[in-house]
Amino acid sequence: MAGGAGGRSAMRPMSALESPVAPGMDGGQAVDLPAEFEPNLPRGGRYLKWTLAAAASDAGIDRRFPCDAGRCACVLGTTLHGMRGAGRFFADRRFCRVAGFLAGDVLATAFKDATFAGLAATVCSACSSSLGSIALG
Repeated sequence: MAGGAGGRSAMRPMSALESPVAPGMDGGQAVDLPAEFEPNLPRGGRYLKWTLAAAASDAGIDRRFPCDAGRCACVLGTTLHGMRGAGRFFADRRFCRVAGFLAGDVLATAFKDATFAGLAATVCSACSSSLGSIALG
């Protein structure tokens, strides 16, 4: 599928951490997206759009997510969304740095080309964001 992960690993070794991972611990970070994939979108929107396209491809459905509004919902759970933009804002006080800061903006960006008509909501509740998203879904 053009634009989606399409079976490629979505994780790679953690190289972006400021400190090395302790011996015996493991984890991963998201792969770098191809430079040509939605280069004008903010980072969060790019990654979410990539992930949604990969999920649609894996499920064998249209990536525009056509659905009956009464039977579909998309709930995004996040914890530290927008921290990079906030840090840049605090460094130079330029409000453009926090454009798209809120998770709702990222969700709207990712679904911009979709025909999705159901509920779209975000949950930001630290460690329980994933569980809250599942419960709302």
